[in-house]
Amino acid sequence: MSKKKIPDDWQQLLAEFERRADEARAMGGGEKLRRRADRGKRNARELIELFIDPDTFEEVGTLVGGQSYHGQDTVPADALIGGIGKINGERVVFSVEDFTTLGGSIGHGNNAKRLRFAAIALESRLPFVMLLDGAGARASNALERYPYSPIDLQILAKLSGKVPSVAVVVGASAGHSSVGGLLMDFVVMLKDAVMFAAGPPLVEAAMGEVVSKEDLGGAVLHTQISGVAHNVVADEEAAAALVRD
Repeated sequence: MSKKKIPDDWQQLLAEFERRADEARAMGGGEKLRRRADRGKRNARELIELFIDPDTFEEVGTLVGGQSYHGQDTVPADALIGGIGKINGERVVFSVEDFTTLGGSIGHGNNAKRLRFAAIALESRLPFVMLLDGAGARASNALERYPYSPIDLQILAKLSGKVPSVAVVVGASAGHSSVGGLLMDFVVMLKDAVMFAAGPPLVEAAMGEVVSKEDLGGAVLHTQISGVAHNVVADEEAAAALVRD
């Protein structure tokens, strides 16, 4: 079969898609990625490589956040990277919040992706693994024109009893991000991770109470007192090993 030539106008379109994909793969940029590496933490795409079998990950929604509106900056993958891959040879839905991009916060595109990932897991009966490292909903969401839409929490609740679901808290998980974690079957926290509806600055502003992030939502609190989390692990490698088990 002869190879058909791609029309010139398609070539331009494909080149634009590839440019946007490259921007998405760059995440928050060199300086933020370097600072994360200096702290001994993997970035979101490196975490995918750690958890997912080699050469099995198919990303969904790479270009979300890649279009600028009204002069606003683009947001690589809208701070959430996810898709379908394999763990120990079994297909799973997998997502990870990208802290280097707007603190892993949830914008409208990010919300749509979260909803889609959960829906794929439910409809395809695939295990769902979420890595949490985000600041919750963006304050700017209310200023943007966007139709009312469902969020992922309803579908996450429907996963229970149908497919296994796992949340791994690899950093600071706040607001909506942390609530999603509560609905998963099994919650793992790195020993230095935290998980709360609102962080210490907001607690102090609202209640006048000064509290550390560990006392507010640390791994010890959630595994020994609140019961929100089930296991604590030393590092990212241990978390990946536990999920694989």
